[in-house]
Amino acid sequence: MPRRDAFGSRLLSLAARFGARVLLNGSADDARRDGYAGVHWTAATLAQATVRPRDLLVGVSCHSRDELGRAADLDVDFAVLGPVRATPTHPDVSPLGWDVFAARTDGTHVPVYAIGGLEPADLSAAIDHGAHGVALRRFIWR
Repeated sequence: MPRRDAFGSRLLSLAARFGARVLLNGSADDARRDGYAGVHWTAATLAQATVRPRDLLVGVSCHSRDELGRAADLDVDFAVLGPVRATPTHPDVSPLGWDVFAARTDGTHVPVYAIGGLEPADLSAAIDHGAHGVALRRFIWR
């Protein structure tokens, strides 16, 4: 993945200037080799994991209460839950909406960030519904 590696190298360099930490959407071995602070797992990777790497930050993508429970069992550092709103990256998935988001996160000890069709103006609503914040992709990378 030369393109990903080149982008990652530039991103890691930029992040270091600001004291930011970057997670790789990939394997723990690749994250360690390339100097990332951690990994971000898909829900499929989460389902197959038996332990989390203790030397890296671990974030996970979740879509259900069961997946959040699995994330808690593995003691991950944070989860993203969504999509809260319709998003072109998941056109076949019905958005959760804020009430379902709140019901799925209620009682979990894992910090959960809302994702999916959101923008900075959604931060207050996210926090009001139990989120630790919002994860932004398309809005930030325009």
